[in-house]
Amino acid sequence: MTDDAMVVNPRGEVARGKAEIKAHLGAFLKGPAHGSIHKSRIIRIEFLTPDDAVVDGEDSISTPGLPEARPLTHRFTDIFVNDQGTWRIAHVRAYFLNGVTATNVEAAQQVAPAERSALPRRPSHR
Repeated sequence: MTDDAMVVNPRGEVARGKAEIKAHLGAFLKGPAHGSIHKSRIIRIEFLTPDDAVVDGEDSISTPGLPEARPLTHRFTDIFVNDQGTWRIAHVRAYFLNGVTATNVEAAQQVAPAERSALPRRPSHR
């Protein structure tokens, strides 16, 4: 991740910089997403330049032990930059699918309370 990276979660909350992103994700993963399983799938990679790429994907979050809770799915678009041979995430934008929006996220949380506003955990590119 770049030092000045930015993450926008599906509810539109923004975290800027490594420390803020780490704190935001840490609170989420220790709180409402504790014990959740995140599965990401890359849909497409497009190179804008040899050192800039856009990655589109889909993330599914499920909670073991809550069989009635269906996985919450959202899409993401990441901007990667090549920093001296290492690809780093510069920007993450995640957004809901399947009719789940920021205005009805509370209803989705009632179905699966531990799966709120997920920011995907993707493999590190370091």
